[in-house]
Amino acid sequence: MTEVRRPEGGFSIGIACPGCGGELNLQDDYFSLTCIHCGSVLRIETPETPPVYIIKNRKQDHEARFQIDRFLKENGLPLARSGYALSRLYVPYWKIDAIRLKVSRALPAPPVPDDGLSDRYDLESELFGLGVTGASTYSRPAGESRPRQVTLSPFTVTQAAGNDVDGIPFSIGLRTEYITMTPFSSEENDDGARFLPATASWSDIVAGLSRSAAKRAILESGLGGVEKWELFHPVGSLIYFPYLAAVAETGQDRRHFLLDGLTGRVVHSEEGPGAIEQLTSAETAVPEGGRLRVVFHRCGVCGVDLPATRSSVYRCHNCGTTASLETNHIFRGGL
Repeated sequence: MTEVRRPEGGFSIGIACPGCGGELNLQDDYFSLTCIHCGSVLRIETPETPPVYIIKNRKQDHEARFQIDRFLKENGLPLARSGYALSRLYVPYWKIDAIRLKVSRALPAPPVPDDGLSDRYDLESELFGLGVTGASTYSRPAGESRPRQVTLSPFTVTQAAGNDVDGIPFSIGLRTEYITMTPFSSEENDDGARFLPATASWSDIVAGLSRSAAKRAILESGLGGVEKWELFHPVGSLIYFPYLAAVAETGQDRRHFLLDGLTGRVVHSEEGPGAIEQLTSAETAVPEGGRLRVVFHRCGVCGVDLPATRSSVYRCHNCGTTASLETNHIFRGGL
């Protein structure tokens, strides 16, 4: 049995148990699990298209006003002459998870110091070949290369999925705080929030991954450089990140603010009509994409819970029925 525990940091997915409604948190390696509240065995069904998630706004209006006042004071700007008009925005980002293959170039060996042993290298090589050890050790001759280093590692990156707008960060970035994504549902949508459209499709993102990988290889090359840097099996999800837009009369003009919906930090500020005003006046778009589902992991014949293990084929211990969860018809042919 696998219990889902609250992670210490990073992304997780918040879901509800279909049996008791208890809150659960999933990590990236989710497949099946046991509800920690009622003990039901559950299975996660991922959609064929990239799923859509939302990160809920955490900041109340009074917290946003406090952050803006502090920002104005710290930057020597006049305070607002009236209250702030606030609106909630959700900006789309693509989250890409893949496997990274990195092959470092072979490095030349450092030069052998002149310790008087270089002339004896050939002789000692012959002695080693005959199983005879000499009185001294020899170093690898200059010019020989050290072997290449091959590494496979997880790769995760986020990038904006909407139009390039001043003030909107290109990436969600590396968060040290705990972030929970929840599957987007139009039924649970906040009607007062504005969702910006995703203009970059998943096919566009996949096409640009190789170019991004090449640039990343140059940045991470270090000593000796990287011979190969590729990404395999990219998996995408669309995440809507919260921002707060605010406007107030300050000084001789109106000033607009854009705040991070998690931390409350002012990420952009400008006077007069500009990018922030364009965001608040843009038409809202209903997020489109797949939706992750949570179902009971049970035998379809007798209804007994199946094992909470990661597998595509299960045999019910109660009635002996073999069940396949494989969607590819090639693998289902023999069952």
